[in-house]
Amino acid sequence: MLREKTTLRAVAIGAAVCAGVGAICASLVLLGNPGNMGICGACFLRDIAGAVGFIQTGKGPACFRPEVAGVMLGALGLALLRRNFTARSGSHAVTRFVFGIWMAIAALVFLGCPFRLLQRLGGGDLNAWIALPGFVAGVAAAMLFERNGYHIGATQKSPAPVGILGPLAVVAVGAIYMKGGLLLGPGPNAEPGTPPPHAPWVWALVLAVLGGAALSASGFCVINAVRQLFQRGKKAMLISTVALVAAYAVVLLVAGKLNVSVDGQPIAHSDHVASAL
Repeated sequence: MLREKTTLRAVAIGAAVCAGVGAICASLVLLGNPGNMGICGACFLRDIAGAVGFIQTGKGPACFRPEVAGVMLGALGLALLRRNFTARSGSHAVTRFVFGIWMAIAALVFLGCPFRLLQRLGGGDLNAWIALPGFVAGVAAAMLFERNGYHIGATQKSPAPVGILGPLAVVAVGAIYMKGGLLLGPGPNAEPGTPPPHAPWVWALVLAVLGGAALSASGFCVINAVRQLFQRGKKAMLISTVALVAAYAVVLLVAGKLNVSVDGQPIAHSDHVASAL
């Protein structure tokens, strides 16, 4: 929707869909997820790693996040319903893997992936607003590398089982979670106040399925949205980003939970240099 040549109608629909995603994220926060963390790829994968015992320090959060399974299943389900599911993989796998590691490290230093960045912006976290120029500068630098010939290769169509492996793995871990008592951290029947903070698992799963389907339908990507700051004519993704942030802020405002400040922000820090980098 947002990745193709867009008409005014398509832009409006895409913005409305992304606004719905913003409202879903804010709703998950109101239901018990950590502040400004309705859905976060880096943070939630870290929590799942703790739940399955990959983090042995005993200090990190350990919690299976149904939102991860929900987003993946929502996107997969919509693709299957529309009969446009295509598994894809890319060349230079080691390079992509290393880039992924550094992306995760940077996200956890900032305390949020690019998608959580939008939620922090909408939630009034001024630390995120201060760090935003660093994120924009990073995307601009990557575009400069591309213009000078650097490229890791386009993705290519792969056998369908390749695309199913990820969702199946998450579903398998989810089944273990539903069994109860087999993962670290709170189980599916834990009280909402049990640390680490989490929304009731049914709501988390259902809302994440809707969010995953919406994100898949729109083709939304935070990085592509920032790229459009430097591209002529293409602004659909950027407009949808504004809609997502605004909807997130409105839901929190209506609920009386909007907090515009530097200090006292949930799961945030004021080391602005580190955040910007």
